[in-house]
Amino acid sequence: MPKRSLPGLATILLLLLAACTTAPAPRAPEAEARREPLVFAVAAVEVADNSSLPANTNFITKRRSAALARRAEAALRERIRAGGGPGLLRVVIEKALLVERPLETTPGIAGLFLRETAAMLEASLTARLSVLDEDGFQRAFARVKVERSRPVPEGTTVAGRDALARDLVGDLMAQFQESLDRSVEDNLAAFLVL
Repeated sequence: MPKRSLPGLATILLLLLAACTTAPAPRAPEAEARREPLVFAVAAVEVADNSSLPANTNFITKRRSAALARRAEAALRERIRAGGGPGLLRVVIEKALLVERPLETTPGIAGLFLRETAAMLEASLTARLSVLDEDGFQRAFARVKVERSRPVPEGTTVAGRDALARDLVGDLMAQFQESLDRSVEDNLAAFLVL
């Protein structure tokens, strides 16, 4: 039986360690549960993205936040409908932010033997729904605000971080849909078409 060399064992260990840091398979957006549309007794529905980012935002945060805003806007356009009646329902995305915040890790040799959380992915989404009459005066409104976070383990690749961000957005959107249902039921039920 041939003996294994020390460099060969080191290579195998490095490959096993690298396998531990691969990203999970991304979840398909179609896998999310479909929800019934929310039909309002208004003539039209307007959906707009008015979210903005801090001035010192880096490229990755801009890209991820823009993707979150697009996904929220598409979900709102698909879900909220006009069922006929006076006035307008205006839906405004006020905040869509997905940022990665670095965390302190153990320095030195001790840090080599620990697998710590290197960063936190933090996502926040806020939208406001306003029912306006024919003259543009607000008759009622509802606000939906959700936040979620997810740890990023040390050694996670760029592709792995993007996959974690996509999964976080999927979870955030599911939470957003639930919060939307509750907020509409609590604040705008009088304007729903049953």
